[in-house]
Amino acid sequence: AIDVNAIPLAAVERIEIVADGASALYGSDAVGGVANIILRKDYDGVSATARLGAATDGGDTQQQYSLVGGTAWNGGGLIATYDFERDTAITARQRSYTHYMPANSTLLPALKRHSAVLSLHHALTPDLTFSFDGLYNWRRSSTVLQVPGAARYTTEPTNQSFALAPSLTFEAGPSLSVTLSGVYGEDRSDTKQFTTTAAGAVSAYPYCYCNKVTSLEASAQGALFHLPAGAVRFAGGAGYRDNGYVNRSTSLPEPIDVHQDSYYGFGELYVPLVAPGQGVAAIHRLSLTAALRYENYPGVDDVLTPKLGAIYAPSPDIDVKASWGKSFKAATLYQQYQPQYAFLYDATTLGGAGYPAGATALFTNGGNPALKPERATSWSATLAAHPRAIPGLQLEASYFEIAYRDRVAQPFQGTDFYTALGAGTLEAFVDPYPSATLQSVLIAASPVPLYNYAGVAYEPEAVVAAVYNIFFNVARQKIRGVDLAARYEAELGSDDRLALSGSASWLQSRQRLDPSLPYTDLAGTIFNPPHWRGRAGATWTRGPLSASAFANYSGAVDDVRSSPAVRVGSQTTFDLALVYRPSPQGLIPGVGFALAVRNLLNDKPAYARPVADYYVNYDSTNQSAIGRFISVSLTKEW
Repeated sequence: AIDVNAIPLAAVERIEIVADGASALYGSDAVGGVANIILRKDYDGVSATARLGAATDGGDTQQQYSLVGGTAWNGGGLIATYDFERDTAITARQRSYTHYMPANSTLLPALKRHSAVLSLHHALTPDLTFSFDGLYNWRRSSTVLQVPGAARYTTEPTNQSFALAPSLTFEAGPSLSVTLSGVYGEDRSDTKQFTTTAAGAVSAYPYCYCNKVTSLEASAQGALFHLPAGAVRFAGGAGYRDNGYVNRSTSLPEPIDVHQDSYYGFGELYVPLVAPGQGVAAIHRLSLTAALRYENYPGVDDVLTPKLGAIYAPSPDIDVKASWGKSFKAATLYQQYQPQYAFLYDATTLGGAGYPAGATALFTNGGNPALKPERATSWSATLAAHPRAIPGLQLEASYFEIAYRDRVAQPFQGTDFYTALGAGTLEAFVDPYPSATLQSVLIAASPVPLYNYAGVAYEPEAVVAAVYNIFFNVARQKIRGVDLAARYEAELGSDDRLALSGSASWLQSRQRLDPSLPYTDLAGTIFNPPHWRGRAGATWTRGPLSASAFANYSGAVDDVRSSPAVRVGSQTTFDLALVYRPSPQGLIPGVGFALAVRNLLNDKPAYARPVADYYVNYDSTNQSAIGRFISVSLTKEW
């Protein structure tokens, strides 16, 4: 998984959002959008920041220290950042709504993190520039799951990662540049799991997920020719990427060590058809974009993804934008090569009925090397208004749809496990009365002996079904939504500005795992995004001082883990911030401060259906146990 916290905020210049399917440009995973984090290139001086914060209900005491240094010279520059953070845990004893849980159970894990970034660029010649980005991150956390009267499970993952990214850019002409870039990165997650029994016996289960990536890319961009509306521009390139994955575990007789390489080529074209000032009736501006990417995964599949876009402005006050494209997501090496384990259950545990007494079922779980890439088709339309009659006002409304097919999923997820042998379920993933030979194959595929939870000895003739819960290209998803945004900036005086902003989103997503079954809701159900989210607020600025207040809304969801569904209420929180930015003419030259309060009214998570006395009874995906959080930071620049 990508850890955005690995990049210190002090090293970030800006973040660019591509809000629709972009696999034609970026390749795998760019299905619903892309966030490009652009690092700062030029910084001259030194800046130090200290930040302290804590939750008022207890726990989550945070301390964070950042150091930024940089220099610029004729033809180049360098910036280096270092960031340290230490957060304490939130435990069940610190929240009133989790007092039913064992007191030491973790609601939010403790964290310790070091991260650093080095970025430099230098002009080797007037036309040739060398650039380099380096990133390092170290992170450790700890989580406790206590089962009352039974075992305590402690998980302590430690992650180390680094990436090195050099590049050479050659300005081949006034409107043509060529870049050769490479990346080498490693990510190592060492996890220790300890099980402490009620009698005090401790057993350890260490494992490591170790990843490597190597890539090389050549690209070019520039102008092809000129039309009356402007230059027709292009960008294109080709590259190679290799992903490596190693799984080391005491439960495996030998490590899993696999690689997947890919070769790709891409091209993008921008064509301006009408430009402002040409005097074309009913068309202030019109432009088209087109992109195409080909990616080949040897031994797996090859993928061709197009994208088309258009921007039409009938007047300077309105823009109409539309895009259509196809995207893909390659199966992860974890999904492909995770070990396949075999379990034995009583047939009634899996929802079986009408079987003789003592009937059992084999249940397999794990990876699938035969997985293919997930595919998606998406389109979006946006209406943006920025009326000249009301300077500073911006309005935007967008609608989007994404249709997924061949999504990688395990057929029997969550409570579906208990109905795997029930009537009308996923019969395509169940073999009734498997032969003894098939049973032996399934059991032999597991790196460890058969896990027997049936309560009786394994007898091949007693097995009435084999249930396959490995990863398959099985799911179809349909996602659609609306995004609304408004912003108004006003000058209140010679040095005063007020910015009002608001945004809201509506989301619907559904999934089915078999053509014979109906779609089921994802959005609006527990541990999935709610149908509605919103945020609105105001920021007042005078010189280096700014104050802001925002309200955040997260809609209600349904707890569908059992019938009947239970409604889990919405949550509304309020945030305040006061920031004084460092400036040479400030109260204390070069010194700034910030005071922030999140969840000012200390709104609690909404109650959901209880599952067990050692699990939280709220939607921990959408609502947080932190509560009111107050932080203070101090910055000094030289």
